[in-house]
Amino acid sequence: MSFINVIKRIFEQNIRTLTSQIQLSDNNNLVYLATSNDTKYIIKVYQNKGMYSDKEAYLLNKISNKNLRKMYYYEEKPAGIDYPISILEYIEGETLLDHVKNDLSLENAEKYTTQIFNFLQDCFEHAEDGFGCIVNDQEYSHESWQSYLFDALTNPMKDLLQYNISDLLEESFAIYFNCQQQISCENPVIVPIDLNLSNFIISKDNEVKVIDPGAIIAGDSHNAYGEFAAHTYKTLLWDCFAKNLSNDSLKRVHIYALFDDLNILSFIARHGGDVYKACPWGNPHTFIELIKLHIKEITK
Repeated sequence: MSFINVIKRIFEQNIRTLTSQIQLSDNNNLVYLATSNDTKYIIKVYQNKGMYSDKEAYLLNKISNKNLRKMYYYEEKPAGIDYPISILEYIEGETLLDHVKNDLSLENAEKYTTQIFNFLQDCFEHAEDGFGCIVNDQEYSHESWQSYLFDALTNPMKDLLQYNISDLLEESFAIYFNCQQQISCENPVIVPIDLNLSNFIISKDNEVKVIDPGAIIAGDSHNAYGEFAAHTYKTLLWDCFAKNLSNDSLKRVHIYALFDDLNILSFIARHGGDVYKACPWGNPHTFIELIKLHIKEITK
């Protein structure tokens, strides 16, 4: 039986008759838009295995939140396919990135960021037993949060050493060593680490829906705030989101935002992008400008 026919069999055994099936993406996961009569679904085949595999099903099984889309079916080892598969709710709407490009209103910015903040709070309610990448329920990539952060910081440095930003790299390393108390973590929780604006859909009911939430780690909850700041700092979205945070926590958030921006910039470097001009989606500031701003806030 062919790969496509296996997917069709799984869908029809667990949902209903499949009317049509269109492939949307084959980047990291295989993603299909499936239609049964007039109802649409998303089918995902998770191709990445091991430490850095997509943990969307793990998150959806652990977390209950109105802003997460429903998962109707998941199987870790389906017959006929070497990868896990899920069948998910299809959300009609535009991405948050599209809304930002179309002049997002203050009212909607406050509403969306409150819903994103509340989604993160529900993630933080679930305690983990280790640190770093979640391999499975009992296995993690690192023995401590500090060791995970050290690797998360040093690995991007290798990709950025050839660029004329050595002063920023040196300052970032100094911040890591000088701010150990601020970035300590003894009680790890689920931490989403891909909060770019294209991973949020605004539904027809004007509600945030989180899509592709499978990039998660176990660690300090403030790292999730830093991840959002890495994409949105100095924008209306960040100004609204930051209202949920205490002044005492902001330095900690800036530290994680610094590390996250360096990580994203190294990804851009590895894939041949312009390190000096690259900006987060929906943010007019370059990553290098944001890195400088985070360092300024941390060291003032």
